[in-house]
Amino acid sequence: MEKPTLYVSFDVETDGQCPLVNNMLSLGIYFLDKDCNRIFTYNTNFELMENHTDDQKTMEFWSHNREMYELTRVNQQPIIQSMYELSEILANMSLDYKLHFVAMPACFDWMFLKCYYEYAKKIDRRITFDIGFKCHCFSSAFNQYTLSNNMSGKDKEKLLNSFCTVDSYREHNALYDAQVQGIRYVKFLLYANVIQLDPVLL
Repeated sequence: MEKPTLYVSFDVETDGQCPLVNNMLSLGIYFLDKDCNRIFTYNTNFELMENHTDDQKTMEFWSHNREMYELTRVNQQPIIQSMYELSEILANMSLDYKLHFVAMPACFDWMFLKCYYEYAKKIDRRITFDIGFKCHCFSSAFNQYTLSNNMSGKDKEKLLNSFCTVDSYREHNALYDAQVQGIRYVKFLLYANVIQLDPVLL
């Protein structure tokens, strides 16, 4: 029998826009099944990388969200150790599930996660699990659907909130954002009848 799908919804908080020069501050992952049941969660804050700097515009954003930024600096962990722990979790999950990574937008979040993971994998030979190269983009799929159905901005927002509402006081917390995003994505797949959507975007 084919393994059931496990949606690996993740979110990153950073101090800039590029993993080559900026830092991933925090990573939150919300693992859920097709019925939106929480299977597992993972959350870690990272130590800053040597020779990496923060971006002025990004830090201006954080200056208006100081409390959330401070949460990313609590209990900072070494990158290599955190990625090893994550690899063990993913390897164990893959025994029973087919992993389906999803982010919003995937082009940004996957870029940081993939770079950090492969960097750690090169240094720590214990990291053997391959996360592959594919991450599904919720924002692309959702935008494609709403455009094809001529939905207004207000209707798009209403539809998103019908899947899961957002607590504005908890936004920009990586694990919380991953949770909301994951629930919205899975419910969207059911709502939109995913087989009619472009699989490249999903």
